Amino acid sequence: MAAKRTNSIHILELDNDSGSDTDAKKTRKYDGAAKYSASYNPDWSKKYPVTAANGKGKFRCIPCKKDISCSHQGVKDVKDHCEREVHKNNVTRMKNQTSLNSYAAFSKSGESSLEKKTLKAEVMVTNFLVQHNLPIATADHLGPLFRSIFPDSQIASKYSSARTKTSAILNVAMGPFCHSALVQHCQSHPFSLGTDGSNDTGLLKMNPVTIRIFDVKRSKTITSHFYDICTTSGEDCSKAYAIFDAIKSKFDADSIPWSHTVSLSVDNTNAMIGIRNSIASRCKDHNPSIFIAGCPCHLAHLVASEANDAFTELSGINIENIMIDLFYWFDKSSKRKGKLSEYFEFCDQEYQKVLKHISVRWLSLERCVDRVLKKLPSLKSYFQSEHFADERFQRLDNAFSNPLFETVLQFHSASIQLFTHFNKLLQREEPTIHILQDAMKI
Repeated sequence: MAAKRTNSIHILELDNDSGSDTDAKKTRKYDGAAKYSASYNPDWSKKYPVTAANGKGKFRCIPCKKDISCSHQGVKDVKDHCEREVHKNNVTRMKNQTSLNSYAAFSKSGESSLEKKTLKAEVMVTNFLVQHNLPIATADHLGPLFRSIFPDSQIASKYSSARTKTSAILNVAMGPFCHSALVQHCQSHPFSLGTDGSNDTGLLKMNPVTIRIFDVKRSKTITSHFYDICTTSGEDCSKAYAIFDAIKSKFDADSIPWSHTVSLSVDNTNAMIGIRNSIASRCKDHNPSIFIAGCPCHLAHLVASEANDAFTELSGINIENIMIDLFYWFDKSSKRKGKLSEYFEFCDQEYQKVLKHISVRWLSLERCVDRVLKKLPSLKSYFQSEHFADERFQRLDNAFSNPLFETVLQFHSASIQLFTHFNKLLQREEPTIHILQDAMKI
């Protein structure tokens, strides 16, 4: 201990003596071991996959795509990092990736190579996922699936489009190409415009815009295309001027003239088709000859709703409310469904679940009414035999005990068909203007 204390005092004396720096350095055994001031050396890139990084004392690993400190031991820090398992896995993954230069090489050449056929297959699969509204994450499993199904196929063995590459094909290649083709068509040909607001609850309100054209170059038919989402934000995001300004800014950016807009298809709210201060009035300011088409499906539904309200007031039986109560009485209750199945068996009927009616789904009421009519003996037996104090059950019990209930169901089943068939006619993809007048005659 005395010897160590003497050595420490001796070193401190040498440090305090300004004229004995050289002697002090000779006394220290590991001079500079605690000073971390190494910086990146460009010569390291000749041996390791690294490059300079932003900031002194750091290098950037190319396979790992991150900045790492080398201020402690310099090149040894680089060596230690490159020997790690994570770095080796990234290097292997990087080597298996196809470079963009190879794509550019065979895209310029007219030869039909294996890589070109593989890329075509990846584009077609991406298009399939979009057309059928499948999750992009499905692409993670398609490559191994193709190789398992087609082990002797060279294209399947080369197929390597997971979710990242599929997203790039969709957003960087297919999306801009389709949008550019649509814009070029609208710049020189007439088209129809349609929009409707979303019921989202985020900060941005989406107003998707679709364009309907006669495709003179490809299919020679009338086709519908998505144009833009046209988001709005702020307190006035649902106002007509905000939605129109969003659409107009997109048209101006793509140099699409308003004079080529033949018609505007919107719903029947005042913000859409009002005479003043609406999207329709602003479109007419830019093109006075534009035809404003409200939604005929909305009009048919409003007529049917008013007629149903008048009939409900007369009969005292609200079929819509009964259908809603009936679904929610059995919904999420296996015990009640099990008891109902016993009444189905007693009435010699096959068990079928109660369908759900949603007021904003115009075609659901007919299916619900027909199902109740078909299974009326079993349902009527259930509600007249069971006893619950719940208010919903009491309403249903009163309805099924009403002698007019079956008659009202049959009336709705016959009358609703007129509106549902007309509504389905309006929702067809093919043009129906030549049969529309006859369909409106009752």
